[in-house]
Amino acid sequence: MNSPSKLWAIALTVSLVVLTACGQESSDSQVTNSSKTGDITSTAEGTVTSDASATSDASAESVSAKQALANHLDDVGATMYGAYWCPHCADQKEMFGEAVSTIDYVECDAEGENAQPQLCVDKGVEGFPTWEINGELYPGAQPLEQLAALSGYQGPQDFQ
Repeated sequence: MNSPSKLWAIALTVSLVVLTACGQESSDSQVTNSSKTGDITSTAEGTVTSDASATSDASAESVSAKQALANHLDDVGATMYGAYWCPHCADQKEMFGEAVSTIDYVECDAEGENAQPQLCVDKGVEGFPTWEINGELYPGAQPLEQLAALSGYQGPQDFQ
């Protein structure tokens, strides 16, 4: 898997090649991208350097915490019930970022993908989203900290 630093280096190199080929070379012959994940420098001559020794930023750590929580929710059998058209469900999914793919999600609207409306009725789901954690239903979008507390999650809590 490519690191963000490598991907930036590739993107910068391609951009410079295109600019040079089009005769639109920047008056500044050096393009630099600095971030907490590493410094990348690319010159018009095509030289690319990267400082991959820099520490990862808070968002990378936050993604790890979100993934750890999602893994824990999956391990304890937690389920999110929702509907494809529900804005609060979309907000809840967005809180997890890429980790949302780990969450056990049940589509309650018969017109949604992989719909299971009867399961939602059987479980007593009355609104969306609704979380089922340890046999209890929790209606509404829940902050990640609340899902952590409800499920007994003890891992990293930096969900920023």
